[in-house]
Amino acid sequence: MTEETESMRDARHELEMLSASDPIAQANMLRHVVAFRMLLTGHRYDQNCDDLLIAAGFILKHRPENLLGAACRMDARERIHIGFDVDDAAAPPLSLALFVPQWGQVTCYDSCRIWSPANDGRALIVPSNDPGFGHYAYRPGAKLRRLHGLPSGDLDAGFRRADARIARLLKSDELTRLRSNRFLHVLRSGDGELACHTTKLAA
Repeated sequence: MTEETESMRDARHELEMLSASDPIAQANMLRHVVAFRMLLTGHRYDQNCDDLLIAAGFILKHRPENLLGAACRMDARERIHIGFDVDDAAAPPLSLALFVPQWGQVTCYDSCRIWSPANDGRALIVPSNDPGFGHYAYRPGAKLRRLHGLPSGDLDAGFRRADARIARLLKSDELTRLRSNRFLHVLRSGDGELACHTTKLAA
């Protein structure tokens, strides 16, 4: 992997800020965050869920992945990251990553899928790069629970069900009416410290 230079990083930041300022892209990201949260927790669209941190951003590479891992180490909380194409953030996401802190380290599963049971119950997170073939389930008021093995039942059918449920949620009246609060949160590091900078986007 080519190391990112400072000029390359500045150019990437500028492009990401430009893409994130697009109201259509903002609305698309917000709808996906809410749809994934509903699928994983079983909550309604208007129910907050402080237990589960889901963020939408751009495909993680170079330092952004390390910054997100550092944030997980600081507060010992899992994070789900939905990654969009910086050149077309109004399109469906291209990646789903799960960050799991444990024993002072953070494991990043950078290629995950959502699996849905046939009874339309809570969906599960299945990392494709988990050497132990485990999966993760949401537990109210607690951390994600890692379960050994793959979900019981047809794996591909569960993936198709999850994709179909997400598509239905994204088209629902509740989610199409959602509007972004127009604040952009950017993780940055400097002088050995991690900081979150919040910027109010133009209307």
